[in-house]
Amino acid sequence: FDGDEDSVNSPVRIVNISTRAEVGTGDDVLIAGFWIVGGEKANLLIRAIGPGLIEDGVNNVLADPQFRVVNGASETVATSDNWEEGAFTDSLVREMQAAGARVSDEGSKDAVTIVTLDPGGYTVIVSGVSDTTGVALVDVFEVR
Repeated sequence: FDGDEDSVNSPVRIVNISTRAEVGTGDDVLIAGFWIVGGEKANLLIRAIGPGLIEDGVNNVLADPQFRVVNGASETVATSDNWEEGAFTDSLVREMQAAGARVSDEGSKDAVTIVTLDPGGYTVIVSGVSDTTGVALVDVFEVR
């Protein structure tokens, strides 16, 4: 609270969630859950970082992460694999910079996408391409 009365009445917004964990196979994949509340859709930058963790000194990274976003009805609403293979790489770079996230290296197999989602509950399910394993980071950023 900064002493401003409007701060008390302003809605609380979480700008980012982030979790780093070992990604296995089968039931041992990395799953991050989040909710969008209110009556408005949310624009989100979602990432699964494996190779990008090497420069932070993380060992045994997931070399080729992929993810899918699943809604409360168990429907897949978004997927991502190698971040540069999409049609909107320039937008991804701009949004990663705007969110304060490190931009994935050129040629990296990190998975990144931007998605607009309705209010509700969602999970991001991170796995390794071809059932590979290792450490990964999943991020969900709200972008404007």
